[in-house]
Amino acid sequence: MFLKAVVDPDMVYIQDVHPGYVIDFDLDHRDVITYIRVDIPQTERVGDKVKPYTHTEIWTLDEYRLYKHTGGTGAELGQPIEVLPLSTFGIDFIPYTIAKFIDNGEDRGVGVFTQEIDQIDELNRKATRYAQLMFRYNKPTQALKANMADASGRPLPAPNITGQDDG
Repeated sequence: MFLKAVVDPDMVYIQDVHPGYVIDFDLDHRDVITYIRVDIPQTERVGDKVKPYTHTEIWTLDEYRLYKHTGGTGAELGQPIEVLPLSTFGIDFIPYTIAKFIDNGEDRGVGVFTQEIDQIDELNRKATRYAQLMFRYNKPTQALKANMADASGRPLPAPNITGQDDG
């Protein structure tokens, strides 16, 4: 399984990359990707016709290269459309990672996250329950209330709590 960190203007997210699109990759001794070529079949409309092309990304530890060609998956590449150093993206690593499946002796391997799903679901359940206890219908269900009164029976004002910013 290949995953790519994607940065959009509004958010950062992890994108699942179809393994059939990954043509070649190299790993170092820590299984960190040091080179990857991704060929993604695409189509574009030219007038009334839809024409196929291949979007190819090549990432190395030094640069990112983008190609747009009609040679298909695994084709020889000509001149790149774009060549950018990784520092342009504000990174010094390739934004892809590989998540290997575990061989458990069955016909198919176990996914890297499969063994953690129970813990993830339990954490989600606890967070949901905690939010339910804290708020109902967008109103807090619990609040602190002063129980002190002055000599005439009037409630005392809220205490001043000073923090680092005294706000």
